[in-house]
Amino acid sequence: MLAFYLMSLESDDDRKLFEYLYKEYRNKLYYIAYKMLENEDSAEDAVHDAYMKVINHIKKFYDISEEHIKNLIILILKNTVRDMIRKNRSEPVPLDEEEYQSKYNLVSDDNYSVDKDEVKECLNLMNEKYRTVLELKYYHGLKEHEIADILGIGDKAVNSRIFRAKKMLADIIVKRREEDF
Repeated sequence: MLAFYLMSLESDDDRKLFEYLYKEYRNKLYYIAYKMLENEDSAEDAVHDAYMKVINHIKKFYDISEEHIKNLIILILKNTVRDMIRKNRSEPVPLDEEEYQSKYNLVSDDNYSVDKDEVKECLNLMNEKYRTVLELKYYHGLKEHEIADILGIGDKAVNSRIFRAKKMLADIIVKRREEDF
């Protein structure tokens, strides 16, 4: 399967980076997908789809730290799995975001200042669909069209979600600060 992915990439540097990402994270991604889907074939499909998205955005992985690479790949996988669940079921399936974040250490970075810690705490209080766009935009530096591609929604929907998410985040921060006084 790795050979198939590598043929999709244009440069040797991209191939080397992707090969590293594939070997480093494929087992972790499969484990997460299997835990979410409880089906081997579906988990394999989810990992494949996630890696195809990584290929489409391989240039983004050059400029981010190892910890953020892990977070981004897992976030891509989780959104891929959620898309699969939505397509296969008529009712939305609630997924416990906080459980996955703590279980798989999705947002751990001890280098954040107090303000960033507060923002991270407030992000965890947000609805997953709004939190995800903020994480992709500001933690991973993706552009709106890239976020749209990853989430499978339109560019305008991404812009609307970012706008609403920033407002929600600001409201949560203000409310928490008022409660502290």
